[in-house]
Amino acid sequence: MRYAYLLLLAVLLTCGCQPAYEFEGPTVDNFDGQLVAGDQPVSFEPGQKVTLQLRFHGNGESFGVPIQPDGKFDIGWMPIGKYSGLLEYTPADKAGRKGGGQPSRHALPQTFEIVDGQTEYAVDLGNNWKP
Repeated sequence: MRYAYLLLLAVLLTCGCQPAYEFEGPTVDNFDGQLVAGDQPVSFEPGQKVTLQLRFHGNGESFGVPIQPDGKFDIGWMPIGKYSGLLEYTPADKAGRKGGGQPSRHALPQTFEIVDGQTEYAVDLGNNWKP
């Protein structure tokens, strides 16, 4: 019984019982929206792994935002401020599984800003976007 207690204690200490990351500064409660190119919604093939990598100008911290096949995203809080971005996308392999090849990258043509009180965004990949 004593060993079972010690094992349970060890598991509790090592599996996700740590406090969640907290950002020191103002944030929005939700960051969601759609990728667009020239005001047109962007979509991806099912099975592609697509992530919007954002760099916060306030402290250089990076955030990975998963993108759905319909080009939409919806994550929790984000720091308020300016961002640069890079879209990473990996085609599905021939069997349709995620991550079937080398990732391609596309830099966002301009910075964007997350502002207080706004939670929905259209992130523009630019007129030169080609999947």
